[in-house]
Amino acid sequence: MQFTKIRLAGRTNIDMPFFGLRPSNPYILKQADGLGPPEIDVFLSGGIYQGRKPQDREIIVRAGLNPNYAVGQTAASMRTTLYGLLTPGGNDNITVQLMNGPVVVVQTSGYVKRIEIVPFSKDPEVQITIACAKPYLYEPTEKTLGLLELGTPASPFTIENPGSVTAGFYLELTYNANQDTYWTLYSGGAGVAPKFRINYPFLNGDILMIDTREGQRSIKRTRGSSTINVLYALSTDSTWPTLHPGTNTFWTSSTSFNWGKAIFTPRYWGI
Repeated sequence: MQFTKIRLAGRTNIDMPFFGLRPSNPYILKQADGLGPPEIDVFLSGGIYQGRKPQDREIIVRAGLNPNYAVGQTAASMRTTLYGLLTPGGNDNITVQLMNGPVVVVQTSGYVKRIEIVPFSKDPEVQITIACAKPYLYEPTEKTLGLLELGTPASPFTIENPGSVTAGFYLELTYNANQDTYWTLYSGGAGVAPKFRINYPFLNGDILMIDTREGQRSIKRTRGSSTINVLYALSTDSTWPTLHPGTNTFWTSSTSFNWGKAIFTPRYWGI
């Protein structure tokens, strides 16, 4: 993962390059910690593994101040600009963006919890600590797959996840024939578990919308102008499908439908 600068995007965008520096760059990145995998909490009970959970990420950046005295800029005025990141308001979170030139490679959001200054140094600098809301780094835009990528329902479909972390996804399809009893999505092979089975009598023209993303899990059916939640129809032995890093292949129990789209956001443990 290649990047040339870090941007703190909030009320004011603070760009901190470390490559291709120019004399006019006001902030210069000297060091950044917290861009690798976050610490993992491992749960053990009586020596038996119970699971694990990543802690939220904390990013610490150290930036040198390079004021342009010719236009009246000083280290003090630059620090005042940075203090704006601390000012609470209606939307006081910031986005930490790792950029390669003008392109955002990955990003995460968080809140500035501390700004430490070195006011009497010959080379003034600041250290900014950001408590992130989530443990991962995310690509800035969702990936959307349509008919071209998903192929025909007669064949299994694949989704390539370029990230290093498992991700949920949104899947949409429209039935072109009645489904009398159930519809199943398999991730272990044709008719092979793990499976995701919806016991519901879908009709010709129904639109099925499945969302397996964290915090957004839902199963909805649209018929004409009416949309209802049919989460209750999920079988008790079902497993919510996710996208592992790399190639993911899925099979369906029926081919009497047309693909709509699949949407997911790749996420990463670190740079």
